[in-house]
Amino acid sequence: EKEKKAKLAASGSTKFTARPLPSFYKNIPSNPEKQK
Repeated sequence: EKEKKAKLAASGSTKFTARPLPSFYKNIPSNPEKQK
């Protein structure tokens, strides 16, 4: 279950980002691919 949530977070899942997250995560764009 945790791995699923981690993958959703990496994909910028809106369902996951809607939950409380560490401050560092809020700074990650919805599309992490652009960071590469």
